[in-house]
Amino acid sequence: MMKYNQNAPTLSLGYDLDLLERGEKSKIMLNLSRSQNTHLLCIGQSGSGKSYSLISYLSKLSLAEPQGEILFADFKGEFEWLSGCPRYFPYKNAYNAVEIAYNMLSARLSGDDVSENPLTFIFDEYVSAILSQTAEDKKAAALTMSKISEILLMGRACGRASVRFWCFTQRCDSLVFPVGSREQFGGAVIALGMVSKEAKQMMFSDFTEDFKGRILGRGEGRVILNGSTLRHVKIGQINTDKAQALCKAALLKPL
Repeated sequence: MMKYNQNAPTLSLGYDLDLLERGEKSKIMLNLSRSQNTHLLCIGQSGSGKSYSLISYLSKLSLAEPQGEILFADFKGEFEWLSGCPRYFPYKNAYNAVEIAYNMLSARLSGDDVSENPLTFIFDEYVSAILSQTAEDKKAAALTMSKISEILLMGRACGRASVRFWCFTQRCDSLVFPVGSREQFGGAVIALGMVSKEAKQMMFSDFTEDFKGRILGRGEGRVILNGSTLRHVKIGQINTDKAQALCKAALLKPL
């Protein structure tokens, strides 16, 4: 069993759906201890609630770690209301965010950056971004994936100034997520709504029985917490205006 820093901040991923259906409200919490693997992967097709969960998690993160730093790459430009924020990178600028996050990781590992603030790099539609880049320039795409892999592998090595990667995507692809990828997302792997056969095989191979006969709706999903435990989650409602304001405030911080 993993040992967590009891004083570490936590973030609610939503409610335990099984308990909620029995009339009990119990939140599923992600421990943000900087000494642990807190990378997160959220898979959800259109209409699953993926974008809603992203806003929810980003806003909650800004409250849980007020001194933390956040970079947000939005490959499809879905969150245009964040335009003008220096830490928001829409469309092809998303690739610039990878470079910035990687350089920040390198500076922290080398000791050139002595910051003690954690960095969370959020990438929406990462798989689409890699597939698009691969079609244009395979070498550039390989370099992007290499830098993300380095963040996944070495993010915890920065100690108090840890670097984590939160990936939101509509699909899984073996080109982007090779065998063993699930283990890299040791914080949480979340699948909202209907899950593709490929996603089941790649990320939920140990839990295939759970997908038989159970249909989950919008804002509902499965989460593998801490790399081993499968639970059912219901994304809780948020005040959208307040959440968006928190997201903007976090991404308005100067780089």
